[in-house]
Amino acid sequence: LKGQFARRAVEKSYLAIVVGNPARDRFTVDAPMRLVPGSASGVRMEVAERDALPAVTEFFVRARSADHELVEARPKTGRQHQIRVHAMHAGTPLVGDKLYLRDETVFLRAIGGALDRAGIVDAVGHSRQALHAWRATLGHPDDGSPITLTAPWPEDFVELARRLGLALPSEA
Repeated sequence: LKGQFARRAVEKSYLAIVVGNPARDRFTVDAPMRLVPGSASGVRMEVAERDALPAVTEFFVRARSADHELVEARPKTGRQHQIRVHAMHAGTPLVGDKLYLRDETVFLRAIGGALDRAGIVDAVGHSRQALHAWRATLGHPDDGSPITLTAPWPEDFVELARRLGLALPSEA
């Protein structure tokens, strides 16, 4: 299994609730990424041309409301925070993302204990990033036959989608 992940032979799909509503149903972000030089948190990534590693993510809009979308994200590479950074780069940051929805201030205040759950929700719209590792397809370790594993929707994700007027796909 580890070898399949290393060879990028595992197809991964994530579901995310994002801010924004562009007029496209499918798009690809092909944008190299690196750690932000001098990042106050030490973990914030950015799209950059210099000193960056290749990163590609395909996005599929699954549902829309007035100001939000439910998207399926399929990373083709495996960079730290890739889906979050590419969603932000596309102009549709994840609801609840303390590190990328705004600047690092919310994240630093949250990890420092200066924001409680209500303060986080007030700052970024949800208590955590609205990102769910939904589906993975890989080869069975014994015979290589394809296996698709899915994870059910977390309750808070379902509630957030309903509150934002996003219809959830039946196959999820």
